Amino acid sequence: MQKTANEHFGFRLLQNRLSFLTAAFIALFLFPGTAPAEEWQSEYAYGPFEIYLNVDINLVRKTLEQIADLDRELSARFSLPPCQEKIKLYIFADVKTYMAYIQKEYPGAPMRRALFAMEKDKPGQIFTFLHEEFDVDLRHECTHALLHSKIGRLPIWIDEGLAEYFEAPKGQRVYKEPYFTQIKRNVSYNIFAPVPDLKKLESIKKMGDFLEVHYRNSWSWMNFMINDPSRQKLLGNYLALCKNADGTEKEQGAFPSFTDFLAQMAPKYKTDYKTYWKELKKPTK
Repeated sequence: MQKTANEHFGFRLLQNRLSFLTAAFIALFLFPGTAPAEEWQSEYAYGPFEIYLNVDINLVRKTLEQIADLDRELSARFSLPPCQEKIKLYIFADVKTYMAYIQKEYPGAPMRRALFAMEKDKPGQIFTFLHEEFDVDLRHECTHALLHSKIGRLPIWIDEGLAEYFEAPKGQRVYKEPYFTQIKRNVSYNIFAPVPDLKKLESIKKMGDFLEVHYRNSWSWMNFMINDPSRQKLLGNYLALCKNADGTEKEQGAFPSFTDFLAQMAPKYKTDYKTYWKELKKPTK
């Protein structure tokens, strides 16, 4: 199934484990929801996350530890500042309670398994419930929340590429399927644009135009950048440019060109991309 046209970030589809972005995100800036009024069984702090839950902490403790570690990892990899304010995370007891809250507080939002909402210039809020892909969804949405807390708005393709990369468990990020096999095939057989067009990715300003192929290609570029120390440093430098970009321009999606930045700092990046993917092999068990 492809990711569909009317998507924007922060939402996860209830019936399928796919990341979705929807134009309803704009409404979240204009009509922010309030914290759930229900009584919470437990409250915890994990890293920059302030967590409210109505489930047994032992069912989610491992995942909460992972997202706290993700905060430290993003800062270390890209030299990012710490979060200035706590990101609130609400874990509902069941899908019925979760959906009732979302329908009340975010009436324009589609029904997804998890939701990341942000008021302008305020820390994000994440809402979800226990389900089969809870850990994957939470890592994805927390990546969005952490990046926005540390940097602010980012180009759509980088924001989604990083969230797709870090949603996988640590040992599976580089080899995440089906993306890994698809990219390896394209590069190995020189088909279907073996070096994905960065300019095309950068040109996408609306999430309705961001399709499955763009998620995959964005992930492949982030994979390429992160898994080499010098390229990872370059990516961190570019993220710093985004952080320091003019706020009004960022709101309009006018970011520094990553393509021009990479061409200047690593002129052979297209050749290096192909070499990286040709040589990359899954570890033998």
